[in-house]
Amino acid sequence: MSMERKIAIVDPVGCKAGLDHYDRELAASLRKQGFSVDIYSNFSDTDEELRVFPFRFWRNPLLIPTLYLIYRRLIARCVATNIRTIICHLFHANKIDLWFLKRCKQFNLYTIVILHDVESHLSNTDNDQKLDECLNQATQIIVHSQFSRAELVAKFNKKYEGNTVTIPHGHFLSLPTRTSRIEAYKKLKLNPNKKYVLFFGMIKPTKGLDVLIKAMKDQNADLIIAGRLRKQSFDEFEQLISENNLRDRVHRFVRYISNDERDLFFKVADLIVLPYEKVYQSGVLLMAMSYGLPVVVSDLLPFREIVQHKINGLVFKKGDVGDLSEKIMEALLKTEETESRAKRAHDDMKTNHSWDDFADKVKGMIG
Repeated sequence: MSMERKIAIVDPVGCKAGLDHYDRELAASLRKQGFSVDIYSNFSDTDEELRVFPFRFWRNPLLIPTLYLIYRRLIARCVATNIRTIICHLFHANKIDLWFLKRCKQFNLYTIVILHDVESHLSNTDNDQKLDECLNQATQIIVHSQFSRAELVAKFNKKYEGNTVTIPHGHFLSLPTRTSRIEAYKKLKLNPNKKYVLFFGMIKPTKGLDVLIKAMKDQNADLIIAGRLRKQSFDEFEQLISENNLRDRVHRFVRYISNDERDLFFKVADLIVLPYEKVYQSGVLLMAMSYGLPVVVSDLLPFREIVQHKINGLVFKKGDVGDLSEKIMEALLKTEETESRAKRAHDDMKTNHSWDDFADKVKGMIG
């Protein structure tokens, strides 16, 4: 392969959902493979080796026409600078995604779509047709779990079986840690003598926060809820908190969490719980394991591809408050077994979620 091969990573979500780290790590590993990499997203970077071209549009009232213009200029620049391969993130397939992917195909660009969710979590509407139209423009498709691949193949009757590759989501081992645990307690105004269970990330109906709140009733620990709301009110959770006498034991940070704040929450947490009812892959899980945090997850297949019960974490029966309560109690015990599970989870990030392995597989896809 020529050392002059060029790739563009296109990511309209970026720092709004923590994908800025994803893009940086993938770009760095692709550079090791001999590629020149440009990143188009909504963040900037001071690293001179990292070529980031930021666009900021989410506060613009003319969001859609602005993004169309951004994409038009982006493709023109790629063609002008001899970039022939585009890697783009796809979550909820929409008309802007379709327009962009069609334009890429018109210019004969080799387009790799990283499909994060086979079925959108944003609404209950049927989005299969739009997703099909988008994927039909792609040269190759990447998913992060065998579960996602099986769902995609079944959904479209094996249509995309031949050009879909499963590559595990990369780790978060290189996240900067700027604050000590003691400083984190002070900044969050939390008691260092207490234990804390963390729920982190966007709060959506499929995340199972109601199950976790109910499971906290008999715990010798407080609950931290950190993340912004999506498509629901926090009132229903406040009612559950009151009904379970948890008002003084729930610490609410229900808003957008910056990268610096995220580090604080992962520093003070004794345990993270992901009680999800539906998931295709989870950056939050990999982040927690990269931090060496004990994890408790629901028994969804994508989780079970990563978490082996009592080996590198604990698994509970989805939606079962009693089972989750027992697993939380077990995980909070500072035993040698608990520490061993957390260490094994951390080690698994190095071996099973390497960005270099990710980039090597992308190189193989391009040929």
